Amino acid sequence: MGLMGLSASSPASPDQEIRFPHYQPLVIVLAAAAAGIMIDRFRAPSLAAWTIFGAVALGVWLAFQKRGMNRAGSLAVLAGVAALGGARHHFAWNEVARDDIANFATRKASPVYLEAVALRSPRKLASAERDDMAGPLTDDRPKFRVLLDVKKLRSGKKWRDVSGRINATIAGETTIEAGDRIRLLGTLSAYSPPQNPGEFDLASHFRAQGIHARMRSDSGGIETVEKGSPYGWRRLIDQLKAAGDAVFERYVNPRESDLASAVLLGERERIDGATNEAFMATGTVHVLSISGLHVGTLAIVLIWLTQRTPIPRLVGLASVVFVTGTYMLVADVEPPVVRATVLVWIYCYSKLRRRNALSANSLAAAALVVLTLNPCDLFHVGAQLSFISVAGLIWLHHISQMHRKVVDPLDEIIERRSPALLRLSRFAYRDTMRVFLSGVALWLLTAPLVAARFHILSFSAIFLNCVLWLPMTVGLLAGMGLLFFGLWCPPLALPCAWLCQGCLWILNHAIAWAASLPGSFTWVVGPSDSALAIYYGGIALLVAFPMLIPRKRKAIAAAVIATACLFAAIFLFRGEERQFRCVSLSIGHGLAVVLHLPDGETILYDAGELGSPNRAANVVSSYLWSQGISRIDAAFFSHADVDHFNTFPTLLNKFSCRTVYVSPAMFSKKTGAIGELHEAIEKHGVPIRTLESGEEISFGGRCAVKVLHPSSAGIIAGTNPNSLALAVECEGRRVLLLGDLENPGLAELLKKTPTNCDVLLAPHHGSKASNSPALAAWAKPSWVFLSGDGRWTVPEIDQTYEAVGAKPRHTFLSGALEATLKKDKVTVRGYADENVEP
Repeated sequence: MGLMGLSASSPASPDQEIRFPHYQPLVIVLAAAAAGIMIDRFRAPSLAAWTIFGAVALGVWLAFQKRGMNRAGSLAVLAGVAALGGARHHFAWNEVARDDIANFATRKASPVYLEAVALRSPRKLASAERDDMAGPLTDDRPKFRVLLDVKKLRSGKKWRDVSGRINATIAGETTIEAGDRIRLLGTLSAYSPPQNPGEFDLASHFRAQGIHARMRSDSGGIETVEKGSPYGWRRLIDQLKAAGDAVFERYVNPRESDLASAVLLGERERIDGATNEAFMATGTVHVLSISGLHVGTLAIVLIWLTQRTPIPRLVGLASVVFVTGTYMLVADVEPPVVRATVLVWIYCYSKLRRRNALSANSLAAAALVVLTLNPCDLFHVGAQLSFISVAGLIWLHHISQMHRKVVDPLDEIIERRSPALLRLSRFAYRDTMRVFLSGVALWLLTAPLVAARFHILSFSAIFLNCVLWLPMTVGLLAGMGLLFFGLWCPPLALPCAWLCQGCLWILNHAIAWAASLPGSFTWVVGPSDSALAIYYGGIALLVAFPMLIPRKRKAIAAAVIATACLFAAIFLFRGEERQFRCVSLSIGHGLAVVLHLPDGETILYDAGELGSPNRAANVVSSYLWSQGISRIDAAFFSHADVDHFNTFPTLLNKFSCRTVYVSPAMFSKKTGAIGELHEAIEKHGVPIRTLESGEEISFGGRCAVKVLHPSSAGIIAGTNPNSLALAVECEGRRVLLLGDLENPGLAELLKKTPTNCDVLLAPHHGSKASNSPALAAWAKPSWVFLSGDGRWTVPEIDQTYEAVGAKPRHTFLSGALEATLKKDKVTVRGYADENVEP
């Protein structure tokens, strides 16, 4: 972004007509390559098919060339480019070597002994904080993540050659460096595909990077077989990063030093969850990643310095190319950094040849380089936002040039003779308005994609990015100066350290303050992919045919109104199918059940997981958003165990809730995690209602929730026996939800009149103590959903329910389980296996 002006066409003088190329050839080539990549992703032709198609395109081009049919030949060339793009993507996305470690990894973690080469030094992860909601920490040792290139796998007493890359998480301090050949003992598992609708696809995310498996290991189980070369480029880059980290730790206080490492060295793993969330909420999360702003700022400083030194032009520009290229390697060759670096290189080449670089062509060239390195980046949201933002800036620059007014010479004379303070104030006003309006335009351009992928609309981003650009830019320059002087001339490092720390302090506190303001951001369902296609397709038409843009100022108001209407249409016309559905989400050892009622109400029964609540909260949130839901009509909590409620405080920040229902024993004690839950509910003004056996709540006139247990007196022995047991009835169908019910509470329930049901949520995650033959006979379910991670699952439980004609299904095997209950039939589907049964 910082080099947009550098790569743009030079403005014409007032008496010259501003002209732009009728077409940008590399943009057309990029479109062809992208088309081939998309075809391969969604239709997956074989590599042989792409090869044949490319050969045919080449033959057609040669035939047209001989006949002088240049336009037809150009189409054949574009077809060949599409074939190249598709083949490159097929190789990166679908081709896995026979000896790849991915072929030995399964969803269930299994012990392995590997020999591998570290591709980078281990990076320390943000420390896990003690949290009542997560339960006790089982391992508070520091955690490190390292990328490994696997070479051998031990099978019995023999080693076999393997290949492929894995992410390894190491518990405990380690001395591994990039290039070291190590042997490590641990557990290997494959990245699982999404287990729930709307869930982030971690498997695809790492598959795009050529990584199909992960490993967990203890630092005590690692042996260094051979030290890597001290002159390997990976080790040199890591040593440069380590030296930079040491400089920040020496000169900057801890809070700002972690931020400095993230902003300047790409060490984002060290940023804690709360800080990440604040930057995300305020639309400034791009600050935490090395991006075009960083590379552009570095390039501008270097170019300014080289232009004011007597060194030859070639040497100066070559130094800019070398330094920005090295910085790209430090930033792990991320797409936004590659894009900015290529733009810098194109600018340097154009200056060397004394030519102007065409903006759209330059950006297209950068995109082609990114897709050549990894064609899967076409689907990477970070790369998409990066290129959309820069393309928007280029487009705005061209439009402003096209509509620029000719300045009267008399006005210029008057302006030059005005008082200096008046000229400065006018310049500051014009520049501020230009930055602000550009920010508004970029917000409108990127907001739909951000809302679709991250489900957030940050209104404060419009103003923050306008206000914080100065401290951000100064902080970047001071941080770069601190790195340089801290390594080569320590006495000059202190002024840079003070300036860098001050700017980062302003950045931190301004973002934290903005995130705390009411209405600064909102969580949203987000537009569908088809709505995104319509929105960005319309913008692409305006870019391709600029004559469609009126020159009058009223066109700006019309564009804003049209965009607002489109936003409303995008967000309002995305709804769920209204049927009685029961969905048990797959969240490991925990429980989260969502009930969709025919009149549009949404009921949540429990929402928790044993361990950190963040992952489960993301699962529940993503599912609700995928169904077009932004409000929970009723939340029922079975009992006071954290694995049944610890995500709800986070959910309250993202969804409105009408009423919370609990058992009489739920809030008998308001300490620890249960106290945090009560405080969060009260903070958001959600009424709490206590339920007891015999009560009934009606929903929409067609559905009712009947309370089966406990009584108002409750049962003294522990929390599980006091679980809130519900029967949800709708149009002749019934679902039983029993929480963690166990004896003596379960015995009390079984004394009542048998309650047959269509779907039974097996109590206590399928434990033998709760799932007895007596319960199976009492409920006689058609389907049984078991929510857990499989630790308690034994064949006897399935046999117990099968004996009464029920069909048991497990979330840890089938992913989210969805039962659609109609008058004539009940259909059950497992999201992970896509298995539909009548």
